[in-house]
Amino acid sequence: LIGNNMKRILAVTLLSVVSITSFATDMVLPIRGVADGDTIRTTLKLPCPLCSASVRIRGIDTPESTYLAKCPAEKSKGLEAKAFLINLTTGQESMMARNIKWDKYGGRIDAIVEINGKDVGQQMIDRGLAKPYTGAGPKPNWCI
Repeated sequence: LIGNNMKRILAVTLLSVVSITSFATDMVLPIRGVADGDTIRTTLKLPCPLCSASVRIRGIDTPESTYLAKCPAEKSKGLEAKAFLINLTTGQESMMARNIKWDKYGGRIDAIVEINGKDVGQQMIDRGLAKPYTGAGPKPNWCI
């Protein structure tokens, strides 16, 4: 079995090669599940175990839905955001990932995500389930 660090190194190396040889910044990706309110699971056409990936929805922050929540209110809001994203992806086979980049932590794809031609991040902001976030500076406080 390949350890997590080795898996990340292989993924970054392979995807760097793919990125250099490919100029596509938009991809239709299969929907395989929801990790949390701002991350959708997908698969890539790469050898496994590198075939599994997560897509972080660019431009938003959602509350944490796990032990990472800083207060009960954040966890409750996080579960609501996750439920909304699960509902939005249920029955959908694919999503459009636009302007793909690597997440600042290196383990996820970062992209503007559309389902049925609608911006998922904007839908979540409009419903109060996410706040605009560029990835720089402090994250929004969900405990207020």
